[in-house]
Amino acid sequence: MKLNFAIKTFLQYCSLERSLSSLTLQAYRKDLSQFKETINLNNIEVVNIDKELIRTYLSNINNNYKPKTLKRKLATLKSFFNFLEREDLISFSPF
Repeated sequence: MKLNFAIKTFLQYCSLERSLSSLTLQAYRKDLSQFKETINLNNIEVVNIDKELIRTYLSNINNNYKPKTLKRKLATLKSFFNFLEREDLISFSPF
């Protein structure tokens, strides 16, 4: 599954099944879009995303945000990959 489709699926799940607020969905969308763009993952398969790519992303954005914002971005990624693993879209989460 391509990353773009996986993000879309995750956001739909968050909206329809978890009934998250529009502000939370907006933050998730922004965080995942930034993740995708920061390390140029537009056409990557989600199964190919590993700890090293996540570490690269975090080191790239580390100096640009306050610790609280970095925690939120990390939590978004964690939630995203846990969803993919729970739905059997990936065999294991890189977290």
